[in-house]
Amino acid sequence: MSYIPRNLQVMWLLFTLFCCIPAILAYCGKTICERNQKRRIAKKLAQRGIRIDG
Repeated sequence: MSYIPRNLQVMWLLFTLFCCIPAILAYCGKTICERNQKRRIAKKLAQRGIRIDG
């Protein structure tokens, strides 16, 4: 079974596009949001005279 039918390749490609890419984007978006939130909190604390490294 070295030959994979063409329609199976297309189905696999569509599956990858519709399942993996949104998951990756959601993960990246979540980490970016968390990073921005931490930065915002650090700024607020810095204004009050409290410092957080990172």
